Amino acid sequence: MNILQRYLVCVVAMVGVWLTDVHSTCFAQEWYVSYMSHDDDGGHGNSGRSWRKDGDAGTDKPGMYEVTQYLLKAQPTPEQKAAADELVRRSWQAAKDKGWLDYDKGIQDGFKQFDETHYENEEFIHDGKVLDAQRPEYLMYHETSEGKKLAGFMFLTNDQYEHGPQIGGPLTVWHYHIWEEPGCIHGSSAVKPVGADCLCPMAELSKKSREMMHVWFVDHPDGPFATGMTLPEEVIMKLNAR
Repeated sequence: MNILQRYLVCVVAMVGVWLTDVHSTCFAQEWYVSYMSHDDDGGHGNSGRSWRKDGDAGTDKPGMYEVTQYLLKAQPTPEQKAAADELVRRSWQAAKDKGWLDYDKGIQDGFKQFDETHYENEEFIHDGKVLDAQRPEYLMYHETSEGKKLAGFMFLTNDQYEHGPQIGGPLTVWHYHIWEEPGCIHGSSAVKPVGADCLCPMAELSKKSREMMHVWFVDHPDGPFATGMTLPEEVIMKLNAR
């Protein structure tokens, strides 16, 4: 809904015409962001977040931002908690059913290495789906003494202007990246270098990534949707034994 459409809806509501959800349409809930440096690989931990309104001064500097509609003390409703648990359950079940606990099977199914841990699937990135456990945009394989082990999924929104659905309320916090220099966005979560001609064929020039959210299959100290990528040694040991 654009600004004019929202304004007209609010005017109609104000003159007494019945509307299903006047409050959510006219008084959209604020979004908040919490900054962390790209060097802060361990993440904030839930208690270390410092939320500011999205769009406030200083919320566009390079780094990684967690984003939410819920502030720190917000508690999930029973329905939100159930939805969050169900997403983890469906994701884990899909990983087992697809055979992705086996690194070679993940590669065979089209996941290509993006960085040390993330493996992206271009087909799933461009399928228009969000939070589809059967079609995660990324698998996260961690290196262990027994080889690469699947530690979780990472889901993406459809573009860098879309907020990720917080189906688990404050439990399901998404995040995004802002980079120093603009690059080519073409599906992938990260900003890729601009070509030598300074153009982005079939892509968009941007400093901002899509929003993304992890779903962990290990006991991450910050919970199953934690942003930070660093896993404690004891968690790696359990993953190694899987």
